[in-house]
Amino acid sequence: MCAIALTVGSFLWWKSSNVRESSVAVKLSDEIGHALDNPDLSPDTANIQRLAVLLKHDPHNDHLRLVAARINLSMGSLEERIKAKTTLHEISLGRDANSKQALKTLAFSPITMGIYPDDLTEAAYKLHKHPLTTPVEYLRATEVLFRLLETAESNPVLESTILHLRSRDKPLLAQWLIGHGYALRALNLVDEKEAVSSPGHFFPRYQALLQTGSMDKAHGLLQKAEKILTADEKARANAYLGKALGDPEAVTKFINWAMQTKAPFALVKAGRLALLGHDGNAARRAYAAVLDIDPDALGYDECGQLLQLALNARDTPLALRAVKILRDRHPGRLGNRNNATWLALLLAEDPLPLEREAESIVNAVSSNPNFLSTLALAKLLAGKPDEAIQAMRRRGGAPLLQGEKALLASVLFAQGKDVEARKWSKDLSSNRMLPEEWLLLQKFKGKK
Repeated sequence: MCAIALTVGSFLWWKSSNVRESSVAVKLSDEIGHALDNPDLSPDTANIQRLAVLLKHDPHNDHLRLVAARINLSMGSLEERIKAKTTLHEISLGRDANSKQALKTLAFSPITMGIYPDDLTEAAYKLHKHPLTTPVEYLRATEVLFRLLETAESNPVLESTILHLRSRDKPLLAQWLIGHGYALRALNLVDEKEAVSSPGHFFPRYQALLQTGSMDKAHGLLQKAEKILTADEKARANAYLGKALGDPEAVTKFINWAMQTKAPFALVKAGRLALLGHDGNAARRAYAAVLDIDPDALGYDECGQLLQLALNARDTPLALRAVKILRDRHPGRLGNRNNATWLALLLAEDPLPLEREAESIVNAVSSNPNFLSTLALAKLLAGKPDEAIQAMRRRGGAPLLQGEKALLASVLFAQGKDVEARKWSKDLSSNRMLPEEWLLLQKFKGKK
């Protein structure tokens, strides 16, 4: 993916508010922006070319200038990144959605040549003052400043964050304070009267009391708030209390209760609590139960966590269930489609439609080595080992995971290249790959 060429040139860096924004420009900018925001996608080449053409005819359009600058900032040369920063700074002077996006692009960019800590901190401060900044964006900007500033400089940032958000979203702010180690500030923020009148205020104060070791006060608060809490919320509160008191079965009891009552959202909360306690097995059990009761209750992040937990446990069927949900909810994310294809092939689903799916994914992003491995697996299982080895060669020098080494050895065995195949399979270990990846190797090795 190439950056916008400098021959588009000086048009990229001019600013005017007098030119009417066209709907075509807005639609194109939204399409490219969606690709830039999606880690599995790259902007379409045809859209990049259309962007260059539109910029020549409408060089002062902020929608076009913004998306061109975003491309150059992430994909351009050092000179292009510096010019992109200039454009983003110019657009950020406004008060509209484009100016907010310009600030977010600068504040949340990785530090690299041409993009320095001062660029991020300046944009984060400005994002704090922008009228369209949401509470979530405000807190993310605060985290940028915390990461880059000295402690003495970050203290005023904390105070301004509390002052700004306490009247806008106090529960969100209180939970954020607890998550960042400011339990005492959360206690000062949410008083007992608020906590016993609203579950959204109860949990931050309750958790802050537990974090500060005030077990008796936390238990008393729970008793006072019982009338406003649902059965799910009471079970979660008891799990927090039991965990704080050192009960090793506190989370397990919560999970068992949620499974018995078929409470999917309580199971999601229980899974999160298990992860906080570094109990991956309990989290996997909770999340897997949600799939049986109501898959819609499992959020995108939890589905991703379940996928990783299942892969770590080498539970391929569960991993496929999780990734199919991710794929179906967000079909534009090629990584999810690729993972679903790989796992479905391993679990012996019909390879012909999966071969077409793998080809479609590679056609969209031809250089991704993981996508090429999936294509190779599909070709192998479709009885086309020569095409499979071609796909593996297109990976170039990209490192191979254990399962991909097993795949390569399998392809070589299928081609009759036993000596090279045995070299690739020599140091492989079954417990460092999925069971089905190991069985694939044994299948093709056993044919010899």
